[in-house]
Amino acid sequence: MKILGILLILFCMLTVSAQQQEQAVLVTIEGKTYQLHEVKQGETLFSICKKYQIEQKELVAANPQLINGLKHGSELRIPLALKQYTPDPLVFAAVDSNENSTFFFHTVEQGDTFYAYKRRFGVSKEALLKYNPQLSDGLKVGLQIKVPAEVLPAPKVVSFNSGALRSHEVKKGETLYSISRKYGVGILEIKDINPELKYRGLINGENISIPDPENQQVKKGQKSVDVQVIAPVVSQESPQKNTALSELPPFQSPSSGCKPLVPGTKVEPLRVAMFLPLFFDRNRYMNLQEIDEQEISYLQALKSKDPLILKKYFRVVYDPVSKTRDTLLLDSLAAPHSRSLYPATRSILSFYEGVLLALDSLERSGVKVRLDLYDTQNKQEKIATILNQHDFIETDLIIGPVDLELQSIVSAFSAKNRIPMVSPFFNSDVLLESNPYFIQVNPTKEYLMRKTSDFIGDAYYNKNFVILTLGSYTQLKEFDLVRMVRDKFFRNGIYHNLDNILFTQVDFTEGGTMGYWQVKKTLRSDMENVIFIPATDKRDEREALLSRAINSLNVLAEEFDITLIGVSDYPRFKSINTEYFHRLKLHYLTPNYVDYDDDAVNRFIGKYRQHFNAEPDMLSFRGYDLMMYFASAHARYGKHSLHCLGAFQFPLLQSDYNFQKVSELGGYMNHTLYIVQYTNDYRIKVKDTITEGRMP
Repeated sequence: MKILGILLILFCMLTVSAQQQEQAVLVTIEGKTYQLHEVKQGETLFSICKKYQIEQKELVAANPQLINGLKHGSELRIPLALKQYTPDPLVFAAVDSNENSTFFFHTVEQGDTFYAYKRRFGVSKEALLKYNPQLSDGLKVGLQIKVPAEVLPAPKVVSFNSGALRSHEVKKGETLYSISRKYGVGILEIKDINPELKYRGLINGENISIPDPENQQVKKGQKSVDVQVIAPVVSQESPQKNTALSELPPFQSPSSGCKPLVPGTKVEPLRVAMFLPLFFDRNRYMNLQEIDEQEISYLQALKSKDPLILKKYFRVVYDPVSKTRDTLLLDSLAAPHSRSLYPATRSILSFYEGVLLALDSLERSGVKVRLDLYDTQNKQEKIATILNQHDFIETDLIIGPVDLELQSIVSAFSAKNRIPMVSPFFNSDVLLESNPYFIQVNPTKEYLMRKTSDFIGDAYYNKNFVILTLGSYTQLKEFDLVRMVRDKFFRNGIYHNLDNILFTQVDFTEGGTMGYWQVKKTLRSDMENVIFIPATDKRDEREALLSRAINSLNVLAEEFDITLIGVSDYPRFKSINTEYFHRLKLHYLTPNYVDYDDDAVNRFIGKYRQHFNAEPDMLSFRGYDLMMYFASAHARYGKHSLHCLGAFQFPLLQSDYNFQKVSELGGYMNHTLYIVQYTNDYRIKVKDTITEGRMP
């Protein structure tokens, strides 16, 4: 009996322990409380929902991965209270304030830093800690914080048509999504009319402008509200592309305190050191050929008769003992009639040619630049020799090198000697974070992905969105982008409309030749279908796979309304017909765009043809922009222009540089991106400009 009693007690203890363990598996994720559940063999969505007394749409909202099916052994989040769900930062729910300050909500995202908040919102870490004590444990993804909003200026909106806009007073709990549904306009349209909402969330009680869909003008086949957005008086200058340096208005930064030099102040010429792999030696020997024996005999016969031949082709030597004279052929190599360029030189030469045209324009404007050009030959020892020159430390600005490995050597010299250094082509997160004098023209991949996800979330939250993968891509940044987009879609749409799931992921490579039919099953005929194709881990197969996928989408576009979201290198793939991009309305984000309808661009093209008898490429425009921008900043602010880059704007041909510091101890990165769109009428245009750190 004792043994039976002990066993009974143990059984009860184990049962209670198991029940307690099941009840104790509670977690708080992104400010919401869930019970975790491991899917067991034979379970279904219906049985799980019945067990926890929740609806299937609530379960799917908390576990977006369920769109791909229920998997045995996977872990699910069981929402305990749907009302605890926090709006996404894209939604920007209005928040009340019980204090004298005005606030808005922001949800912490991956990659956020206190320095980024200071740059974006103008709020210090100390101020955020004051209103959000929970931040003392650090920035945790999903945490919702209050941000004081007084420091952010609000542009004025002027309507040329009294019926084009209506005013809306924001009420507590409202979101951009709910307001867009109420008035039947898109989130992007609301943000365009209220640019401050690109930087912050809604504030309870404020009035925002709403475009009226019934009172819009039709321009070039597209609806456009007839309004003008006027930036605050203290905002940065916004010069046009054809503005000359001498015509720019006086500039006063609203935040950095940078002031232009007093007119008439003597400015020393900007001394620029440029590192380029031009391979002078290889080009020289590529363009020399051996003189044949017949020609050598001919020269030998003429040297005693023609003093000019003797002087040009021979060197006269004397024997000090016999005192006899002899002649030696100077060189058995001669230049051919037609010359060629070393391939590595050809790829970078157009960049240098753009720089030369900029120097010509600057000189005509009275801006002095001394350019020291160094041929790196992509060799470390060559770089070390150049840096050790006694007067190199007098350099004001370093451009290059091209090779990332060589950049690290120059970056160490740049940081030690406090000389600004520009990376014109590639990006390096390590150098950007470690060198406060490092200036990166191309934004990081992480920034590009984050802004792409913001654009997709704003523009296509209510569309049928399909992730079309080309096999594995988990090792790439696009994997994070897919995760960010999925989270934004589910928070932005399903929390408000849980019966309508508009997010699907399909692998084009599964099922052999069935990719076309797999994609077709995900498309809807009653709405716009937005397709995003991430890159693939199989780099050597990427173009072939992408070509197949886009060919299939082009055929499907005859039956469905399709918009393709891609990346800027798509048009460079020669195996893909450019016409397909127009039919699929390709969109991508890029820091570089050349408007060939712009007068300044066409003047540059004409000048380039005249000087170099060739057509400029994208590197030609970049070389021109770089030299024009930094030389102009030096002319305006002097030797300390680096600290004014965050406020300085100058009209360029290919880019709109917005260099902002990435961290307290880090360097500067360009934060401007263009949303480029291919249209059905075979035009390529900028749909919108995205930036961070300054008001538009």
